[in-house]
Amino acid sequence: TLQTAKSAYKLGRIDIIEGLFDNPFEKEWQKTFKIEKKIEADKYIGLFFNNENHLLKNKKLRQALNYAVKNKPADEHRALGPFNPDSWAFNPNLKRYDYDAAHSQKLFEEFAEEEKLNLKISTSETLLSLAEKIKQSWEETLAVKVKVEVVNTIPDDFQVFLGIQEIPSDPDQYS
Repeated sequence: TLQTAKSAYKLGRIDIIEGLFDNPFEKEWQKTFKIEKKIEADKYIGLFFNNENHLLKNKKLRQALNYAVKNKPADEHRALGPFNPDSWAFNPNLKRYDYDAAHSQKLFEEFAEEEKLNLKISTSETLLSLAEKIKQSWEETLAVKVKVEVVNTIPDDFQVFLGIQEIPSDPDQYS
């Protein structure tokens, strides 16, 4: 777990912790540790919507949620899909879904009249802080109620899953 890794690092039992999304160390510890941020181009972080869920099968709702996420990377590190940017299958013209509160709210109008919408984001401990930021964006922009759940594997029954996935060099990702 993240807590075990932190403890082992502080005790000097390990020298390096890799693959973390955020820096888990308290501010007072950051002065004594060398922290190196490295962008991994072979992975992407994505929100996966369960299209079989009775709410999320609605495309307008999924689009509204996408447009309601604040602070997406604006540089070349933003993944637009599951294909490596160096692959022939990569499409740079995919819809970007940049933050647009007005458009998000317009798409969401038909749901706003129903009773308050409740959603659940399932994610790993590593991405918990990002899941909390997405939760805050959705709650502020669309006034939905969001619960964040930490899971060890992708659940069989989920609404929204926030996960990290490797980008294979071969664009044929399925057997």
